[in-house]
Amino acid sequence: MAAFMKVFQNLGEMMTLGRSDIAITPSFIEGLTLEGPVGHAARKIAYLMRLPTDEHRLKVGISWFTKSVVESLSSLQSIVSKVLSDSSVRSD
Repeated sequence: MAAFMKVFQNLGEMMTLGRSDIAITPSFIEGLTLEGPVGHAARKIAYLMRLPTDEHRLKVGISWFTKSVVESLSSLQSIVSKVLSDSSVRSD
């Protein structure tokens, strides 16, 4: 029976407050806290590493990448639209 006993492994703490406001405190480096874009990237890497299979990691990674590209294109579209709108107002 003891062969099936699971042991708790403290990997640290991760906290997300909004879209990219993240703080991570890994258990293996005393006193280190990663925040902002570095914390955001570290959280995603930690999440991917804990997924059960490479297939899961690939699917989630592609999903995140696709979402990032769509959001970037949407943001770019908004900026271009605003610039064009501002320039047409000035020329009138």
